[in-house]
Amino acid sequence: KLAALHPEFQIIGIDCGDNLRFCRENYPFGTWLEADLERCDTLSFTDDLLEKSVVICSDVIEHLVNPASLLHTLRTVMERAQVALLSTPERDLTRGDADSGPPANPCHAREWNLGEFVRLLRSAGLRPGFAGLTLSHNRDPAPKTILVALANAHWPEETVDRLNVACQLGLARLTWAGPGSPGAQPQAMGDAAERNDLAAHLQQAERDLLRDDLNGASGSLRKALALAPDDPRLIIAHGSILLRLGEME
Repeated sequence: KLAALHPEFQIIGIDCGDNLRFCRENYPFGTWLEADLERCDTLSFTDDLLEKSVVICSDVIEHLVNPASLLHTLRTVMERAQVALLSTPERDLTRGDADSGPPANPCHAREWNLGEFVRLLRSAGLRPGFAGLTLSHNRDPAPKTILVALANAHWPEETVDRLNVACQLGLARLTWAGPGSPGAQPQAMGDAAERNDLAAHLQQAERDLLRDDLNGASGSLRKALALAPDDPRLIIAHGSILLRLGEME
């Protein structure tokens, strides 16, 4: 899926075995490096490259019998990288909280619920700037996959908070997008025009946030909340912005 971002972004992939051969054969524009993430403790990237990188570890960690090496590698990488995105199935939502394992998927070594996964990352010295749920695939509108955005190890808390707000806005925008948009899902609220209006307000709030225009982001979110007053992501995002503006205690 990330291949669609080429050539706007340089793609560097890390894997081993058949997966690596497949990528080299089908996506020759990428740089494909071999590493066993269960055994290597670090990766050889320059600081300059990492400082311009977004690290994506999508549905990988649940395949590792022991994720300690991967977590150590991520901690090293996050000394320089800006953001890392991790995803993994949410065990309780996928199989029910009475399921004590092992995972039903024979390719998975272990799975976590959201709270367990966040505690695992923090125990490894990582900084989850955002931790929530996203869609597993386009066949089921229910979010059953954990999505975590790890923040750079040296960011001030204000920047980490902005990452959290940006993730809340981005997920909400994808959820409420109109028909034909990536990530669009059927919604009970209004017609397609209303959903598109809401998505546009959220996109504007994201732009405002990137410019650090908190008043503009707050105004855009007020318009979005008028259309979806019960969306918890919008409430959390707006509350965080109001706290930074000093309008809430």
